[in-house]
Amino acid sequence: MRRIRWTLLVALAALAAPALAQEDAEATDADFTFAWGLSAGQVSGGRVSKMLFDGVPPRIDDTRMLHGLFDIVIAPRLDFEMRFGFGQTDMLDTPNGKIDTRLFIFDAGLVPHWSWGRFGFGVPLGLGWAVTQTDKNLADTIPGRSFDLSLRQGSGATMFLGLRGTLKVGEKWVLFGDLRARRFHRLVNVTERTVKSTEVTFGFLRYF
Repeated sequence: MRRIRWTLLVALAALAAPALAQEDAEATDADFTFAWGLSAGQVSGGRVSKMLFDGVPPRIDDTRMLHGLFDIVIAPRLDFEMRFGFGQTDMLDTPNGKIDTRLFIFDAGLVPHWSWGRFGFGVPLGLGWAVTQTDKNLADTIPGRSFDLSLRQGSGATMFLGLRGTLKVGEKWVLFGDLRARRFHRLVNVTERTVKSTEVTFGFLRYF
């Protein structure tokens, strides 16, 4: 099912590319150069390590996120967007129990988009970096590894591809909702496992 979802999103992005060369006089941000915004949402969790402890793998819980956004208009139908997000969550099923965890995500990507009156549609896609910060080790020792090596917080690349719906409010304000498929390469320091997640976000942009 996850492969089908990613295939559909990639196909949508591929179909969108030829349209970027066309002019759109009614594009929401055609007369602006940049925007800032705020958003909130949730990222689904998943298994973070290949290791099993008492037959159970450590995993990260669903994470509620807050984001700050900065958007640069580079063409009538194309924006470059940077987003920094912070969320409070937990690492679960670890040898040390439930562990308070903070998740930081920095994204940078393109948002090809189209508009019909007050309504719009976009395809955000790009790369970023994700960092977990835990209050203590997930595991103090790792079977088969050095005695001094523990399972703890980590960082690594992340990638995303999604769909966006927008609603223009006034001349400079836009409300939006995103549905993204996201992959985290590494959320722990060793024996990591790629976390495939779904992200839902709602927010606003203010254009200048």
